[in-house]
Amino acid sequence: MRAIATNKKRERERLRRPIHIKRVHAELKIAEKEPGKNLSATVRVFLNDFSPKGIGVLSSAKLNIGQEVSLTLDQPTQIAIRGKIVWCQEYKPDSHIMSAVGFSHRAGVEFTPSSPEEKQKLKEYYDELTKHYLYGNSDNSNSNAA
Repeated sequence: MRAIATNKKRERERLRRPIHIKRVHAELKIAEKEPGKNLSATVRVFLNDFSPKGIGVLSSAKLNIGQEVSLTLDQPTQIAIRGKIVWCQEYKPDSHIMSAVGFSHRAGVEFTPSSPEEKQKLKEYYDELTKHYLYGNSDNSNSNAA
């Protein structure tokens, strides 16, 4: 009985916490097999969708599952993360995302840090993001999130 009450209290607190959707542009570099043949695309990410394991991106082009990528975020602070595309699906352009650029695909990027240091840097970025930029911190409400 006590566990049910605790779960209900936790759920009420979660629902009261304001969520601010933060969107930013990012650069996605697609690693190609031939040196010097890397492709680059501007994608949009929802920072609320960021986790230490991966992130969802909106892209104007289809991304192939298994492609190795490098994702660079410039806001709120800069970070470059290696990863791979784990899923990609068509995205309805009539959805409620306002943008000058049409994003016809949504894809999932699983992060693939190459060292414990890179993994720690990713965790620190995530912790900073959730503490200072998401979930109702009004000090950063004037950010340039697009």
